[in-house]
Amino acid sequence: MKFVVTWKINHLATSEAKDNVMAMFGQMTPEDDAAQLGTEIKQLERWHDAAANGQGGGLFETESAAALAGFFNMWSPVFEATITPVIDDAEMRSMIQAAAN
Repeated sequence: MKFVVTWKINHLATSEAKDNVMAMFGQMTPEDDAAQLGTEIKQLERWHDAAANGQGGGLFETESAAALAGFFNMWSPVFEATITPVIDDAEMRSMIQAAAN
């Protein structure tokens, strides 16, 4: 399944926590990202607010919603995330056609 995830800095996070997580993220490599995602999650896209307001989003693919939730839980002291399952055009059309029959 594919999931769109949006996130923003938690308004309750301390300035120190925000600074720490931003410093950690700034030092990460693509290999670090892959290690954090693990083998069950594939990151298809990820983007960040260009104004550096601490917001972003991404498209992920996994058969384990629990694995995806676990990944974002690791960032929960600083970020609030919304995880939404999504389908593509072909899947939507197939669903509509099946309902019409």
